[in-house]
Amino acid sequence: MTKILAVLALACAMSQAAAAPRTYGSCMRACAEVGPSTAKSEQFAQKMAMLVEEKSKETDPKKLAQLKEREESLIEKHEDDTEKLCRHICEGLPEQ
Repeated sequence: MTKILAVLALACAMSQAAAAPRTYGSCMRACAEVGPSTAKSEQFAQKMAMLVEEKSKETDPKKLAQLKEREESLIEKHEDDTEKLCRHICEGLPEQ
């Protein structure tokens, strides 16, 4: 019975090792594909929707430019937060 459990444990460990990214680069790519949590993604989508709505109602070119800057800033912050999270997750892996 213990041999069967040992074999099962070894098989599980090997499957996890095969599925896990082995380098920092592959981990970062996998993390970027998955992206942030659903809650963070929903918050980002709501903020973007509000900005798009504000832009559609605005006619003043100066205010439109400000809204566009806010939109770009929001997108950049979202990307930076995602990258920061991925770096934290992948930090212990070797470069190659």
